[in-house]
Amino acid sequence: MGLVNNYVHVLKNYAGFSGRARRREYWLFLLADIIIGAVFGVFSLLPIIGIAFDVIFSLYASATLLPRLAVRVRRIHDTGHSGLWLFILFGVPCLNWIDYLVCMVVEDKWSIRSERSELFWLLTLIVVPCLEGIVYFIWMAIAGEAKDNRFGPDPKSVA
Repeated sequence: MGLVNNYVHVLKNYAGFSGRARRREYWLFLLADIIIGAVFGVFSLLPIIGIAFDVIFSLYASATLLPRLAVRVRRIHDTGHSGLWLFILFGVPCLNWIDYLVCMVVEDKWSIRSERSELFWLLTLIVVPCLEGIVYFIWMAIAGEAKDNRFGPDPKSVA
């Protein structure tokens, strides 16, 4: 399956959070998504029409959010983990940043010095998200389980 065919396949399965996705499916979709984003980025630099491309890219990013999440969840399923890990890996850093901003607004302190220690902010806002990103990358890169798992049959044996 080529790059375009794979991209269309993932878009057609836009709400398919069940089942498994092979590494090839995930990485080819990601590559196509990056290429499309780069094209929009180049055109958004053009004077006059750049703003239109920014708007179009925002619409594209919104329209492909669900397929992006679905293929990631299916890829995590292929490694034998629950898709909820995706929301844990990306939800925890978001909650940490929201907590940080709320603390700064409530305490009226726009510096990292507050009642919480600098080490706490360093760990929760930088170190933990970096470690989570490493775990996520490893899960996306490792081979899926070579046998059927609780999320479905091995996609290699089906294909």
